[in-house]
Amino acid sequence: MAARLKFLGRVCGIGLGAFLSVKTAQKATKYHHNVIFAREEDKEYQLVHVQVAFRHGARTPIFSLPEMQNASVGDVVWDKDKMLGDLPETLIKYRVKDLDGGRQPVSEYDTRQKKVIWPGGSEAGQLTKLGQRQMYDLGKNLHRRYIKEVELLHPQLVPQEIYVRTSNMQRTIDSARCVIAGLYGQQNVKGVVTMVTCPEKDESIYPNSHYCMAIKKWAHSALSTAFLMSNIDGYKKDYEEFKEAAGIKDKHVFVFFRDFIAAQEAHGMPVSPIFIKYREMIERNATHELVSVQCGYPHGRHEILRLGVGQALENILERMKDKITKKSPSYHRLCLYSVHDTTIICMLVCLGLYNNEWPDFSADLAFELYKKKDGQYFVKILLQGKEQILPGATSAMYPFEKFRKLITSYSVEDWHQECNQQHH
Repeated sequence: MAARLKFLGRVCGIGLGAFLSVKTAQKATKYHHNVIFAREEDKEYQLVHVQVAFRHGARTPIFSLPEMQNASVGDVVWDKDKMLGDLPETLIKYRVKDLDGGRQPVSEYDTRQKKVIWPGGSEAGQLTKLGQRQMYDLGKNLHRRYIKEVELLHPQLVPQEIYVRTSNMQRTIDSARCVIAGLYGQQNVKGVVTMVTCPEKDESIYPNSHYCMAIKKWAHSALSTAFLMSNIDGYKKDYEEFKEAAGIKDKHVFVFFRDFIAAQEAHGMPVSPIFIKYREMIERNATHELVSVQCGYPHGRHEILRLGVGQALENILERMKDKITKKSPSYHRLCLYSVHDTTIICMLVCLGLYNNEWPDFSADLAFELYKKKDGQYFVKILLQGKEQILPGATSAMYPFEKFRKLITSYSVEDWHQECNQQHH
């Protein structure tokens, strides 16, 4: 029970860590260098607006592992001087404001996380230099697509052209900074870039189980060992086998191990042989745990998704509508959302595009709005630069009206009210 509450209390509803081996991490970084964005279908379509949600880059671990009699993580040192600190090329001037224009709220999450210090002095859940490099590379890819190829943006940052929304956590704020630095280059960022966020109690840009009581109630139930064993094929057998092999006395969840291994392997650290042996099992079951908790699987999926990311998707839709109707702030050509793997996964589930894989560090989900010569509008969705075809569609160019109907099925009129009503 303590482990389950710890999971919910610390990060339920936010990023949990990609399961990346050293080669996979290098491949992901290289992929972002060489990603091939889909070209416009033909001259019949004009790209007029883009919104990109992206996961933060590689970070230090979040979870401590339970005591194991038959396994050890070894002498892992998270050297603060080597792993943390800003990469010079990512340094730009920025400020973070509340959505209402006020000062940045205090980050409750960072206050909690910074109490956890790993051997070597690094704080838990912090963006590393590797993570900064991944986000900078993503920014360079966006530059290639939206400045060089399509010429949607000016080469020099025009503040009115972009909108930057981030969760109120240092790793997502730092990730957004690095993306902008890569997108424009330091020399082309004049003045101060503004990012907006909101207090954790109001945050709906990721599944927020701290303050949405309906999600919190579901998460407590869905993360129980009994629930997982009865609703996920093979979970009971895997759970007991791994528990015995590792010599774990207390209850555990696979996400704990996945998170720690992800951070180790992404940064080229050696991993315990027993974790390597059970890597596939850990990956499979941790993913099941995540989807169960965050996406409402297998019961109540629609309602949990609505409260988890429905408002975030609706905001994306509203900005498209503003561009179509030329309503302020239609001058935004690019909207950036610095979010978490849980955001990306839940959005993909809503869109019918989830492929049962955990999003890589720096994974991006782009929503491109096109105007056809006849005046009709279309939406194209790209996951890490690859065109996605929505269920029932025959082309990546999806009619805006159909997209609108899909997204509005997850709309939430009053997030606070519905969260509390669901709880009662």
